[in-house]
Amino acid sequence: LAAEADKKLVTKAAEQGGVPQNLDDPAELRRLAQLARSRHEDTRHWLLMNFICMDLIIATAVLPPALIVIGALELFIYWLMKNLVLGKFKEGNKIFYSAYHYQWMTMMALRGALSSGVLLEMSGTYFAAAFARLMGSQ
Repeated sequence: LAAEADKKLVTKAAEQGGVPQNLDDPAELRRLAQLARSRHEDTRHWLLMNFICMDLIIATAVLPPALIVIGALELFIYWLMKNLVLGKFKEGNKIFYSAYHYQWMTMMALRGALSSGVLLEMSGTYFAAAFARLMGSQ
C-alpha cells in the first residue's frame, strides 16, 4: 500500500517537475518519493512564510493610513450632516418637541455613535479644538 502511494507521488512529481522515472527499483522509488515529499514541505513552508510576511506588511504599512482615512471620512460625514440637518447654530430659546428639537436630537444621536471612535481618541488634543471650531463653537 505504501509502495502504491509512493508510486503515485513520484508519478505526480515527475509530471510536474520532470523527475526521471525508474519505477522498477524500490530504492529509487523510495528516494524519489522522499524527494517529492521534501519539495512539498519546502513549498508549504515557503507559502506559510509569505502569508506571515504579507500579514506584517498589511499590519504596518496599509492599516494605519487606512484607519486615518476612515477617521477623517467619519469626521467629514459628521460635519456634513451637521450642516445639512442643523445649519448654523443660533443662540436662543427653542420650543421642546419642535422641528429644531428633533434636528438637534438627530445630531446628538449621531454624536453618540461617533463618541466611541475618532472623537474619543481626539479628545484633549489640538485636533479636537479645531474640529469644535469647524462645527461652530467660538
